[in-house]
Amino acid sequence: MTKEKKKLEAIISGESRQLKRRLDYESKWAKMESLKDFGYTFTKEGFMVSIENEKQHFSFQDQVHYDWVGHHVTKYVQLQMKDKCNLIETSMKGSEEGEGKLNIMHTKNALTTTGTLMVIMPGAGVVKPGVWALSLCVNGPAFGGGLSEGSMFSYVGRAISEKMDVLITNPNENEYYDKESKTWKTHEYHKSPQMHTIRVYDEILANTKAKHIIIVAHSFGGVCTMELLGKRPAILKKLRAVVFTDSVHQQQQVDPLSQEAKDFLLKRASNYIQSNQVQGKPLGGRAGVNTISSGTTKHTRTSAFAYEPAWNFILLQLSLQLPAKAKLEKAQQLKTIGNDQFTKQKDFIQAISSYTMAIFLFGESEDFTPEQVRQAQDISLSCHVNIAAVALKQTPIRLDFIVEHIDRALSLDDVSPELKQKLRVKAYFRKASAYQQAKRFEKAEETLAIAQKEYPENDLLQAKAKQIKSQVAQLKNMQRQR
Repeated sequence: MTKEKKKLEAIISGESRQLKRRLDYESKWAKMESLKDFGYTFTKEGFMVSIENEKQHFSFQDQVHYDWVGHHVTKYVQLQMKDKCNLIETSMKGSEEGEGKLNIMHTKNALTTTGTLMVIMPGAGVVKPGVWALSLCVNGPAFGGGLSEGSMFSYVGRAISEKMDVLITNPNENEYYDKESKTWKTHEYHKSPQMHTIRVYDEILANTKAKHIIIVAHSFGGVCTMELLGKRPAILKKLRAVVFTDSVHQQQQVDPLSQEAKDFLLKRASNYIQSNQVQGKPLGGRAGVNTISSGTTKHTRTSAFAYEPAWNFILLQLSLQLPAKAKLEKAQQLKTIGNDQFTKQKDFIQAISSYTMAIFLFGESEDFTPEQVRQAQDISLSCHVNIAAVALKQTPIRLDFIVEHIDRALSLDDVSPELKQKLRVKAYFRKASAYQQAKRFEKAEETLAIAQKEYPENDLLQAKAKQIKSQVAQLKNMQRQR
């Protein structure tokens, strides 16, 4: 078993054990009615502190005490969600009335929307709707960002600002405490997170009038998403994107899926995983999904850290649904943003991301007219060449990456005549420069030979050829003197 697989299984097993941890209704802490009764409140910065001393954060006493504090923190978050985001609760079928009812949270029009519906799936354990990671909400700054990282406020608020509706599942409330019999009872159709997810689909998503569905799933929510894709594949008709934040699903959950679902995951899903690499860096495929660094090594913090790249991905995937004219406008906008990030902000990673997103918009262009195809290729050619220019500024040099983008640029032939020579010359120049930096002088000279056959009078190419020839001569001279 690989080290990575062991790590994933440890997370899954750890969260599964949490599912069995019940609130102790016989303890003295069960009598507390609010967070205030425990002596805590939240600051405006979103950190839980002592009412008597704001410099004092949560003090662990025992597991039972922690569980009840966490219970009331969750209630606080949900009340804030209702107050600040206007979320409401709806009872699911197969749950008891009163204390035993199982609620999901959603925006007012989520069940009737004809627009975009974002479905948020928490991880496993004790978390409820509104909370990504209870430990981040409970503990002080030394553990994380408080409510800004531990709650779903940022995702819900952004969705609303993007004119989306939101539905948050409640996968972990699989049983409830019956105070009369003093026993725990199971929700008939919600015995596990996976069962709950299927029930949400059957009761709500199967009948939704929403045009687009987006899923954001943290940790074990990824397992629930795979269950949904496997058992209710009809969701693919409206599903536009899936954002995983350190999902713990594994290959054995992907293997039984239909080819359509597998293709969807490769094209329309990203898993922002815990990593010590820079945020946004592609890390290859894992369990059927492309993985990207979230920018943190902490599993619980991945949703918060992945916020910006995740939203860029979501909005890009939705842009693929735009008509041709709107796609061209969006791509030009992204190219302009990339230029600013490159030349003014010197933010090379974001510049490459913006250029890449612009190119990506033309992956599905069946409805483009010949003139729109030409406009798309103009933008793509420029972005490929610009990506190479940005990458030449980075160290260590990513030679294969640069060559790949230049070759793609040079393969585009349906471009505007006024742009073709200018950008193709730049493409050859940057490809030769990449080989030069990598000390692959023969490949640099080979690239320039091809370029000069196409543009024999170009001063830029001639100057680069002369520079490399001089550099090669100097190296040969140094070797003779040794």
